[in-house]
Amino acid sequence: MALQGEEIRRRLREFAAAWGGYAGSEKSEAQTFLNDLLACYGVDRRSEGARFEERTSDGFMDLFWPGVCIVEMKRPSEARRLHAHRDQMLRYWQSSGTPASPAPRYVVLCAFHRFWEPGAVYTEPRVVFDLVEVPDHLDALLFLAGGRPVFVHDQTEVTREAVELVTDVYRRLQERRAAERDVLRDFVLQSVWAMFAEDLAMLPSHLFTRVLDGLLADSARSSRDDLGQLFAYLNEPHDRPDEGMYAGTPYANGSLFAPPARVHLEREELELLRQACDSSWRKVEPAIFGARHPGGGVCRKRGNREA
Repeated sequence: MALQGEEIRRRLREFAAAWGGYAGSEKSEAQTFLNDLLACYGVDRRSEGARFEERTSDGFMDLFWPGVCIVEMKRPSEARRLHAHRDQMLRYWQSSGTPASPAPRYVVLCAFHRFWEPGAVYTEPRVVFDLVEVPDHLDALLFLAGGRPVFVHDQTEVTREAVELVTDVYRRLQERRAAERDVLRDFVLQSVWAMFAEDLAMLPSHLFTRVLDGLLADSARSSRDDLGQLFAYLNEPHDRPDEGMYAGTPYANGSLFAPPARVHLEREELELLRQACDSSWRKVEPAIFGARHPGGGVCRKRGNREA
């Protein structure tokens, strides 16, 4: 079940409140704790093939999810000593892979009240946070929902990465003259708005991302039609569909989507834009897009012209 960011955050708040007072042992509740955590991201452990107490040559991994992650649990009293268990975690990771099935990319040490995400080959942790902070760090565990986690919490760095991806898309479109300059400008601004809206739960069920996934899965489809239709619904206060992919698309009040930009993207351009969707857009500084478009020049809209 695909969940929106705000729904995941709500579930994580309830999860943190439910487990905040736990002071028991690792063995008695670790599996329940992990099942509850996965459920916050809409994941059913059994159906996904994640397994408890998976044997390795060095012991038993508390949770082993082939191709995704390893989680090692410790009792709550170890919350401030998780660094002391990193070597054990590294040994588990090293012995978990085979030539046919490489070791998972992500590893997590957890003592119920604290998460320590070292990464398999990192000396220092990529992120450390307490249970109560889990809702604010949901991006760091996005791999649980099949997404790309975000470990960088500096707004400037996140903004830079997002700008580079969007700029690359714009540059490629401009170089091959995919559309008129004004249309390309509008397409980039409309796409950026949609990515912000997804992270702020204004656009339901990560609709923009799902449209891109559909385009990547079917080469016979075109973004000129699919994204163009999404932008058209965002521009139209009436006649919203009650079923299908575009059901529930909101009306984006204002002139940003007037007119809807219809541009055909080649596969590499689609892949770059899809990668941009994985940025933590709620951490991106929007002024950098509101002031200038990626090709240079002011991009505030006044009617259908640049102001």
